[in-house]
Amino acid sequence: MRNYSLEGYITTTARGPARQTAQYGWVLEYVDSRGDLRTKEGFGEAQGTKNAINIKALGDMLSHLRRPCRVHIHTDCRYLESVFKNNWLPSWAEKSWKNSTGQEVKNKDGWEVVWELAADHELIVAYDPAHPYQGWILREIEGRAKTCQT
Repeated sequence: MRNYSLEGYITTTARGPARQTAQYGWVLEYVDSRGDLRTKEGFGEAQGTKNAINIKALGDMLSHLRRPCRVHIHTDCRYLESVFKNNWLPSWAEKSWKNSTGQEVKNKDGWEVVWELAADHELIVAYDPAHPYQGWILREIEGRAKTCQT
C-alpha cells in the first residue's frame, strides 16, 4: 500500500510567532514509472502564525497526493516535526482535538484537514531548514510577488 515513496519540501516566508500574512511553497519529488525524477510544486499565501502557515502548506501539499504513499517531509518548522515525532495527531483526533491538558489544540481547523488528508499515507517529518529546495522556493515566492506588483 505505501511502497511508493516521495520527498516533500516545505518553506514559508513566515518569521516568528506573531500573526502575519506570509507566502509558502512546497515541492514533491518522486520517481516516475520510467525511473525519471519528477517534481510537482505549489505556492500559496496564508494568514496566521508561523505554525499555522506551515500547517496550511502541509495540507495543500497533501491534497495533491493521488495514491497511498510514504512521504518524507523536510521543513524549517520545528513544530511540525514535533507533532509527528511525538505522534500527537492521532491522540488529538481521538480526544476531539484537545491536548494533554484538556485545552483545544491550537490551529485545530488546519490539523483536522491534515489528519483527513494524511489518512492513507505515512508521513515522516524532519526539521531541515537548509533542504535542497529552500532557496529555489524562496526565489520563486519573491519572483511571483514581483510579478503581481507589476
